[in-house]
Amino acid sequence: MFPGWNLIDHRPLDPVRTAVHVILTLVLGGALAWRLRAPFASYVVCIVGVTTAVYSLPDETIIPIIFADLIALYSVAARRPPRALLGATALGLTSQIIQLPAVPPAQRGMTFAMGLLIYVLTVGLGRARGRWRDGREEAARQLARAEEERRRAAVAERDRLARELHDVTAHHLTAILVHATAARRLTEKRPELAAEALEFARETGTRTLAALHRLVAVITPGAAPAEPLTERLDRLVDAAAQAGQVVRHTVGAGIDGCPPDVADAVHAVAREATTNAMRHAPGTEVTVTVSCDEEQVRVRVANAAPDAATSGSERLGSGRGLAGLEARVGELGGGFSAGPADGGWVVTVSLPLGAAAAVPTAAEEPRGVLARIADWWHNLDERLLDTAIVVATTGFPLVILYADPEAESDFQDLRRPSVLVLLSLLLILHGAPIWWRRRAPWRTLGAVAAGSVTYGVTVVSVGLPPDALWLLLLGLGTEMVAVHAVATYGRPAWASWAAVPVVSVTFGLLVTTAIVLADEIEESGRAYPAAVVTVCLVSMVPMAAMTGPIWLAGLLVRRRRDRTLADERAALARASARAVVVVDEQRARFASGLRASVLDPAERLIAAAAPPSSSPPADGPDPDGAARIDALDAVIAEARTGLAAMRELLGALHPEPAAGSAPPRGMADLDSLCAEHRSEGRDVQLSVGAVPGPLPVAVDLSGYRIVDTALDTDDTQPCAVRVTYEKEVLVVSVTGVPSAAGGVVAARIRARTGALGGVATFDPAGAVTCYLPASREPIGREGVRASSSA
Repeated sequence: MFPGWNLIDHRPLDPVRTAVHVILTLVLGGALAWRLRAPFASYVVCIVGVTTAVYSLPDETIIPIIFADLIALYSVAARRPPRALLGATALGLTSQIIQLPAVPPAQRGMTFAMGLLIYVLTVGLGRARGRWRDGREEAARQLARAEEERRRAAVAERDRLARELHDVTAHHLTAILVHATAARRLTEKRPELAAEALEFARETGTRTLAALHRLVAVITPGAAPAEPLTERLDRLVDAAAQAGQVVRHTVGAGIDGCPPDVADAVHAVAREATTNAMRHAPGTEVTVTVSCDEEQVRVRVANAAPDAATSGSERLGSGRGLAGLEARVGELGGGFSAGPADGGWVVTVSLPLGAAAAVPTAAEEPRGVLARIADWWHNLDERLLDTAIVVATTGFPLVILYADPEAESDFQDLRRPSVLVLLSLLLILHGAPIWWRRRAPWRTLGAVAAGSVTYGVTVVSVGLPPDALWLLLLGLGTEMVAVHAVATYGRPAWASWAAVPVVSVTFGLLVTTAIVLADEIEESGRAYPAAVVTVCLVSMVPMAAMTGPIWLAGLLVRRRRDRTLADERAALARASARAVVVVDEQRARFASGLRASVLDPAERLIAAAAPPSSSPPADGPDPDGAARIDALDAVIAEARTGLAAMRELLGALHPEPAAGSAPPRGMADLDSLCAEHRSEGRDVQLSVGAVPGPLPVAVDLSGYRIVDTALDTDDTQPCAVRVTYEKEVLVVSVTGVPSAAGGVVAARIRARTGALGGVATFDPAGAVTCYLPASREPIGREGVRASSSA
């Protein structure tokens, strides 16, 4: 505006003031441009600039400049923590005091009071905006946590299934393999052991199959009533004894009362340690000791040193049992150790009991003075806008009443102490209901209207001059806020329009009463009532014209808020629903891989262990001895196939880290893999089609492993590897590998493919084709973004 008015009025320009004005405008404009990045620093610059303008520029030229500190203060309130407002408010009040000498003495009181009201309202509006931003950012964080929980749910379900698969399959199949292998070695000396081994394989295989079917059932883990831990340990010891392992166990009193997750972990430790003893030290004595007290459960499993002739040299397990146990114990806050001792092996575990009960709850924690102050400030911050509105709408007429220098002539009759007290109470009664505008908007509107009526009735009954009614009209911001509150928060929303006629009628009655008391209606006689009604109706029009747009603005704010909150809730609900879906999908993929890799060998194992037509004789030759030996060989082969498939399935679920610091090999390394086989004298051709974008990690690693497994056989004829990508499916085909079309190699490929929800086909002529789902999950499709304006 300056120096525009001077140029329009053809007044001379002061070069110094013009330079100061331009410099201040540039400085303040730059500070406001940075208010979103550094709001407090921008506010300090604006305070200094406005104070400088007050003392160096004429009053008519600083009108745009004096709003700079209010804009910056709004940004501080909206973007900085509530505690930053203490310093900002103190700085603003200090600047007001510093600027008072530039104000005429008669206006200083009202200027300071009005400035204070404006500051309070600005801070309240800024904090309201800040809380809205905080709410949207918190909603975005909740959505991000839900998405992360979805990913964790898939990983947790995969880990649970993999752990249960390892615990169930590794234990039972290892017991079958160890028992059957031992019986096969002794068939010439003790042929009756073959029948015992087949019976053991059939019973154990049946239990394994039932456990695997339960594993993939779509039920909540741990929902079924748990069997007592002592009975589970007794059955584990009996099964180990049938497999030829000597197990002695000691269980302390009260162990059945431990939590289900702790009981499951104790049973898993005993089972894994016993299974490892069967693998690496068959026939040795295993000691299992379980004890507990009020704080923890301790488990110790030890086995003696194995004989060199009987120690297991073949790798039967997956190599993940102890690592899985350590992770499982760590999740429960326990301690785990495993290592050699006196030539044997010792596993020691401690699991805490009642850890959650030992932590004091928030209600039990002593509340200090600082904590109570923080709670008070938090509650005040939530209602800061309501407080600011009450202070602003009620304070404005009070400031005019007490501090207006013109009041000596306009409100002289209202300056008596008793009248001041009465009017102050009535004005506070009129504006205070705004405090509850969000919790009870309709009641707030009714209370405000009742306060206006009470004010008017009191003025008339006491006989105060009409100026008292005009004083209330200076606080009409209260009615406008009430209308906005009904439009924004009132239920039902369609009825919120009624707030406009309510305040319009109240306003019309007050104006009409003031005009009647002032005796400003000239009509008399029969025309007087019609004139009063006309004045009342005409007075309602400007009020309706003012409150109508305010009601519409509140309604638009309400729709935007409801739409934003609905979008956030819907996005959060979708993320939560996807968490359930991914768990089900994980189970479905796992069930597919389990069926193709472990269940089929288990069923064939049970069929191979079926009893022959006759029982073995007590003495003399066994007519079915050869059949039992063949069945025993088939049982051993299927047990080895099942264990190999289990290792491959677990490898697809949990890829093993590469040796050293080298990254795991993926599809990009197929060329070097084929080159390695060509260097060994085998003709290997590779054809890789175009793959749009990076593959999922599991698919990338598994595709390489499938080709590596198919080529790692005794076949020597030429072969070809072909990789294509068709409709979000990676197709890996290897021809010229007849050894990979059956047996252990086929089981490993089938398990690796099934773990990813894919399908593997085998041609006896030597062709293997695997179809791996390779769709990439979209990123950022759901999101809640906080507004950036303040």
